[in-house]
Amino acid sequence: MVKLRLKRFGRKKSPFYRVIAISSASKRQGAPLEELGYYDPIRKLLKLDLDHVTTWVSKGAEVSDAVQRLIKLADGRTGEVIDLPRREKPVAPVVSAPEPVAEPAAEEVKPSTEAAAEEPKSEAAQPDAQVSEALVEEAEVIEDEIPAGE
Repeated sequence: MVKLRLKRFGRKKSPFYRVIAISSASKRQGAPLEELGYYDPIRKLLKLDLDHVTTWVSKGAEVSDAVQRLIKLADGRTGEVIDLPRREKPVAPVVSAPEPVAEPAAEEVKPSTEAAAEEPKSEAAQPDAQVSEALVEEAEVIEDEIPAGE
């Protein structure tokens, strides 16, 4: 049985593949029956002779998954070098540092504390003064009621 599959070339971490028709009993690096094109995943180039591919498929050749994907990418363009679209890496959103909060200068703090000391007590503080005066009066009344000898 004949298979259409990839034969790896290139050096370490720089693969380059040839699309070949080869006997299924042969090794991956064995002698091909016919070379049908090439695929360069680094430069994203593809060249396939689709006429010869369809000839082998019509004779009963089995197509590998990788070669099937490459045939779909060729999209009917036979014999020409196809520049495949590159997959763009997702760009991480830029996160800016929070802007520092400006602390008030020491000169600005002094006038506000002095102004608070100079201001008369507000009306909210006056009910507390009335309560304390009422307690003092009540204490005086209690002292008056207690006999002095006891």
